[in-house]
Amino acid sequence: MKLFLIEWHKLKNHNFFWIGIGLYVLCIVLLVTMFGTAPFLAQTDDAMIKLPKNLAEAGFYGLPNVWRNVTYISLFLKFIPAFLVVFFLTNEYSYKTLRQNVIDGLSRSQFFWSKIMGLTFITLIGLVTLMITSLIVIAIYNSDSSVIDYFNGSSYLLNYFVEVFFMMILAFFMAILFRRSAIAIIVVLAYYYIIEPIAVAAGPDYLKLLLPAASSREFNLEPFSTMVGADGLLGIKSQEGIPTKHLLSASLYTFAFASGGFLLLKKRDI
Repeated sequence: MKLFLIEWHKLKNHNFFWIGIGLYVLCIVLLVTMFGTAPFLAQTDDAMIKLPKNLAEAGFYGLPNVWRNVTYISLFLKFIPAFLVVFFLTNEYSYKTLRQNVIDGLSRSQFFWSKIMGLTFITLIGLVTLMITSLIVIAIYNSDSSVIDYFNGSSYLLNYFVEVFFMMILAFFMAILFRRSAIAIIVVLAYYYIIEPIAVAAGPDYLKLLLPAASSREFNLEPFSTMVGADGLLGIKSQEGIPTKHLLSASLYTFAFASGGFLLLKKRDI
């Protein structure tokens, strides 16, 4: 608790933290509540063909798939907390607060664990926001279901937590490695959106298990083909529940990047 309070005192007095977290929470709320209003396919004037007007009518908020659907879209926002991690950690180097903490008696191990607690706290803020917002829309669109039914499929929240936490640990490692926020952010984005996708597309299927971010992407495959019943036609296997092999792989890489960050903190000059 002492280490968390040390990190909390650093965060709570920083306006950028509240702006970033506020933006993150607001984006989750708006995305989950408003995404269902998006048009469903192309509408037709043919009176014989009745298509849903929007994704909500098409079943986007219907149980039990609603948890999978809202988790999928919310994960597009995972870079917001990751960039917050980069900003605050690189500031520790820029403003010499890491050095000052060590001079004041905080060990490097304690500094490391205070950061991990901070990362966990931010991840939980997103998780709780997603859960509460999802329960509200579930209650609105599934009024004939019981409260127990509302949680049917909520195991996808674990997917959300593991993937967001993995992304934050990756950003944490890059921030320690490069010590410059701009470089760390560019490397994270380039690796996630360019380097790995090219490697996965050009390589064998087992790379989806061997590469860090590729494994985390497999947690939540796009849900829309299943929602419209096109997965069978396209030969796509529907995802049900938590893919254990990808959960294990992402967890191992999270541990690896966290350990790498810890070793850099221990060995480097500050």
